[in-house]
Amino acid sequence: MIKYENGHPSVLAIKRLQTFLEVDHETSQLLETLQSIQLPRNSDFAVRKLLIDMNAVDILIDLFDRYSPVGDYCLCTSLLSVLSRIVKGRSESVGEKHIQKLINSLSKLIDELEANASTDLKFSLIAAIYSVLHLSCTKNERNRTSISQTQTVTQTINFFVRIVELFDNLPFNTFYPTLKEGCGFLRSLTLDDDLDVEFGLGSENARTIAKSDSCLEVFVKLISKILNSSNVCGISDLFQTLSAIITREELCTKFASLNGIDILMQTVYSNIKSTVIISSSMVLLQALCGSDACKLSVSNWSIHNISGPQLIVDIFEDHIKSPVVTKYISGVIAALTLRQPDIAKSFVTSGASNYLIKRSSFIYLIPQLSEPHRAGLTNALMDVESPESEQLSVEEYKNQGNSCYKQGMYNEAIAWYTKGIDIDTYLMINKPLDAYKDASRSISLDSQNVKSILRGLKCCLILGDLNEAKRLCCMVRQLEPTNTEFSSLLQKIELLSETHRSYEDKLSTSDFRHALHLITKCIELAPASLSFNLQRLSILIQLKRFTEAKSLVENLLHSHSSSVDLLFYRGLCLYYLDHLDKATIHFQHVLRLHPDHIETQKAYKRAKNLLKFKEEGNTFIHDHKYSQALEAYTKALEVDPSHDMINAKLYCNRACALFYLDRFEEALNDCDNAISLEPNYLKARIRRAKCYSSLEEYEKAVEEWTAVVKLDGSRENKKSLQAAKSALSVSQRDYYKILGLKKNASSDDIKQAYRKSALLYHPAFFLLSLLSLFNF
Repeated sequence: MIKYENGHPSVLAIKRLQTFLEVDHETSQLLETLQSIQLPRNSDFAVRKLLIDMNAVDILIDLFDRYSPVGDYCLCTSLLSVLSRIVKGRSESVGEKHIQKLINSLSKLIDELEANASTDLKFSLIAAIYSVLHLSCTKNERNRTSISQTQTVTQTINFFVRIVELFDNLPFNTFYPTLKEGCGFLRSLTLDDDLDVEFGLGSENARTIAKSDSCLEVFVKLISKILNSSNVCGISDLFQTLSAIITREELCTKFASLNGIDILMQTVYSNIKSTVIISSSMVLLQALCGSDACKLSVSNWSIHNISGPQLIVDIFEDHIKSPVVTKYISGVIAALTLRQPDIAKSFVTSGASNYLIKRSSFIYLIPQLSEPHRAGLTNALMDVESPESEQLSVEEYKNQGNSCYKQGMYNEAIAWYTKGIDIDTYLMINKPLDAYKDASRSISLDSQNVKSILRGLKCCLILGDLNEAKRLCCMVRQLEPTNTEFSSLLQKIELLSETHRSYEDKLSTSDFRHALHLITKCIELAPASLSFNLQRLSILIQLKRFTEAKSLVENLLHSHSSSVDLLFYRGLCLYYLDHLDKATIHFQHVLRLHPDHIETQKAYKRAKNLLKFKEEGNTFIHDHKYSQALEAYTKALEVDPSHDMINAKLYCNRACALFYLDRFEEALNDCDNAISLEPNYLKARIRRAKCYSSLEEYEKAVEEWTAVVKLDGSRENKKSLQAAKSALSVSQRDYYKILGLKKNASSDDIKQAYRKSALLYHPAFFLLSLLSLFNF
């Protein structure tokens, strides 16, 4: 294979290009050599790696730097086209010096375009430069940081603005490739991983781009221009780029002030059937709805008697079978309705869709909607229901249900009973805080009103507010100490106080199982206490009962959708259930709402680092860089020693790297660690069996393969078990072992050991030994 790679046409071409740097050649010869470099999209990875090791990037950039000043645009474009194919997915091969040369050439080209008549060749070369810059910054934090530190971001956006100004009198097909690659480069710059991104506020580069004096104006202008050309890809590119750079509320407001929302909604209206445009526009719209001004602009927008919310509903109906589109639309609905009940109601009152008639049908059609947003939208929609239904009592709902049941209308009966239960729950549990506020207001007006005090006391019990409950108890004792209802409530409050005190004692000794039992008893007495439920969540996570904790979080979020602690615990459950990517996104969302929440900041950094090191290790394994993989997995294992599920995988993956480095004993130790964390971890058991075989511990290998077959009786595993048994059988006939020698023994050692064994087991000597036993 290596021989073939060294004789590959592309490798030979790069060697010829090296000579072109030393001696001048005709341009035609250089072009011919470039054409011989054949690297299709799925080209052999080893060939591309070999080209990079041959300094192909330096050679091509140096040739570009030599020929770009003389105005040979066709040749320079060909050079960069080849360079793009080589560095795709290998952005680390492009360094700061290369980027600076490209930026300088871009500056000269723009100056030429502004001074002289533009040509297609110049725009093609600019597109090629942007393409290489885009690839060099994708998945390469070092290059993005370098660009950020050298003020190149501001320079780059100024270039982009100047280029766009040249598009006014050009046909669309002339400038679209340049626009596409330029937008791609801008998007790649916004992927910075600095501190602000950790708090979900967008990267520094994104803010620098968007704050440029004319950046947003240019994008609005481009949208209008491309809208007239009906180019789907061009519109999508612009929307994706805007989504990446608009990360702050003030930028969203500025975009709205430039009439950007109107143009965006007009684009959506004109392309309602286009999945590509709708997807990218909904992503942008969700980003823009971080601003209340944008929310109101969307809500107030209308065309041909179609309102903004109604248009979104129409899109939802048209694309209901597309999971991707409905996911993006769900995000828009969630962003629009967050803390905006009037907008939420407009989705119901629009009358545009049967999906909105029943709130449950609508909400559960969009499972991607987060629980806080879903709960917020549910509450808003509840306010829209008919006032007649709200005036009915629980008893009246029950009677209506009984009537339907007697008539055999079972579905209708279920609906009536459910509404009655909902109202009773609403009064007794879901709104105890509001009930307590009412009672407090009544007590402040008449402190002698025992009925109001008892009502407040009951609310305090349900809420688990022991301090306030004790204060109210003192008031009742002074007024009606023999009150029967008070005596019953007092017993419950004393029981709650004593149970919680016992819970704290168990918690201080790390007796989590008994602590869980006691806090559950507290919740039975105070079902609406968020504090007690949070304490129960903490214990469940300490006991590593993550699935149970996640279920509890989801239930609590229905009634406490704005609780940052619940949102944090939801992310923590995702994290410990090995959904690292989802947990990272969720923590980022929480920090957008609550940037100062310390625990979420720590958890987000932990999840992000764990995901980063794990993916790095996986990439190194794929690239056969086992030493680097070993280092990456070791770093990952240091992030969170308490994460059993992910650490088991990391130990197994590190064992893989050690195995290929022929460090079998260390690999075996890592397999043992993985299996101790996850006893039925199939991959770890298979890896351990292979380690035993490599260490020539064939009996243990057979035992391990037997355990593997019990877990997964596939043909491949059974075949491996038979191979292990055969190896064990051969090892038992190991003649070196019979002679008492090592396998690296010399021929003289073998002869000497053989003579000793021959004498020992020779028939004559054997007979003499036997006779001596009987004293003959």
